[in-house]
Amino acid sequence: MLGRPEPAALAAPFALLLVVGLSLAEPPRVGALFELDAERQVEGEPVEALLELRAEHVVHRLELLFELPHGLATDAPNPRLLRLLPGDRPELTYALRCERWGAYLVGDFCSGCRTASACSSSSRSSSCRSR
Repeated sequence: MLGRPEPAALAAPFALLLVVGLSLAEPPRVGALFELDAERQVEGEPVEALLELRAEHVVHRLELLFELPHGLATDAPNPRLLRLLPGDRPELTYALRCERWGAYLVGDFCSGCRTASACSSSSRSSSCRSR
């Protein structure tokens, strides 16, 4: 069977379909809105943070890491693994604790997405500032 052209001729249309499909695939677009319940807080007191996500298309696997600066901590699961459907707007809450006195910019997160095809994935680092 090796060295014969027939298996290659049979597989060529499928390989072409795979190459065209992967080249037309767009990375998933995930939008986020970040909100804090208080702009200022006393050391040791909690601050509620809300992260609302949305997607235009199905995101089968979204790996989300909320990056906290040194001096802030949370007991919420971090990173999180989610599945987003179009029109869904899951709200993730984080109870942040100020462990050290100071000024902090929060709202940075890293995400990694996978679409239906296991071959297609993307990752990015984003910043959502409080509104």
